[in-house]
Amino acid sequence: MKNKRKLFFAIGITVATVAGFSIGQMFFDQQSVDSKPIRAMVPESARKLAFPALQKTNGGSFDSASLQNKWTLLFFGYTNCPDVCPATLNSVALAKQQYEKQGIGQSGKQFPQVVFISVDPQRDSIQALEEYVHYFDKDFIGATGEEKLLTAIAVQVSSNFIVEASENEIEYQVGHSLNLVLVNPATELVAILRAPHTSESIVDAIEHFQQ
Repeated sequence: MKNKRKLFFAIGITVATVAGFSIGQMFFDQQSVDSKPIRAMVPESARKLAFPALQKTNGGSFDSASLQNKWTLLFFGYTNCPDVCPATLNSVALAKQQYEKQGIGQSGKQFPQVVFISVDPQRDSIQALEEYVHYFDKDFIGATGEEKLLTAIAVQVSSNFIVEASENEIEYQVGHSLNLVLVNPATELVAILRAPHTSESIVDAIEHFQQ
């Protein structure tokens, strides 16, 4: 089983890397807008996303239909991540508070639904995911699924990941993208927000792209 898991990820990441490189050619960098430092990769043309169904917290599944009629902010990581994941989710939680405090949503817009997609399904159960994301905000959603499904999603949004080869199936690291992925209510990829992330930079980017 160990070898199968390692082999799958080796193949999956090879495909993801190649596909991610090809997708990357269709983006241009957006460094600043209205004097605000917005670091984002923006697709030259609209790209509708097609997500296979993942298990999500609070029951049910998360798929393409879950993206419809609402803005969505995606982040790929895992609950055993020592620093980047908690720091990023904390910044997103603060951004949500700031967005709501500033009354940006009064124009009819809302802060995007936040979905943390675990790329470590072997260790991250739905219960563990729920406890993890709700620590940052009770409205955050956690989702995960089989490795092939995760790879199919990650490739579409240039958020590749790789699991460290290890004989220990409990203690190992997972390499993953630091990007935040912004999706519009038409289920189209709008922008890939590049690290480093602060609550201010996240709010500025969301406010700009929601216009």
